[in-house]
Amino acid sequence: MKIDSERTEKHHAVQSKLKPKVELVLEKFQKQLAEGNAEVLWTKHEKQRELFRSFSRRSVLEAIQNGWVIEAYNNNDRSMSVLIIYFLKTTSGNYRPMHVYVNISKNVCNVITVYDPRSGEHMWSDNYQKRVLYAKGVE
Repeated sequence: MKIDSERTEKHHAVQSKLKPKVELVLEKFQKQLAEGNAEVLWTKHEKQRELFRSFSRRSVLEAIQNGWVIEAYNNNDRSMSVLIIYFLKTTSGNYRPMHVYVNISKNVCNVITVYDPRSGEHMWSDNYQKRVLYAKGVE
């Protein structure tokens, strides 16, 4: 497939504007969570993906608590959607990348889905932290 440079540049420009704002939202939520003043809710989709993709509830929570923003989506004034990356330490001492997609509204975080970005390795660069966009239907 061929990389759609124009679309990729536009996406990265939007992200460079939104990310700083959403990083603050995530940091605030992480602090509230550590203090016991926040709640994490699990969607039905996430529960299915968690099992299918071999992530435990504990590892997802660890990612929310310690991960960082790689993509941001401004839903409205009341909530932000965030793609978080975290490298989970495995028993062999290696690290497994994980992406956790959440929606944060004040002190509530809804976990939408979780996945291993290596399953779509062609879509990511910079150690699974930057999206690469491809043109549809181009071989």
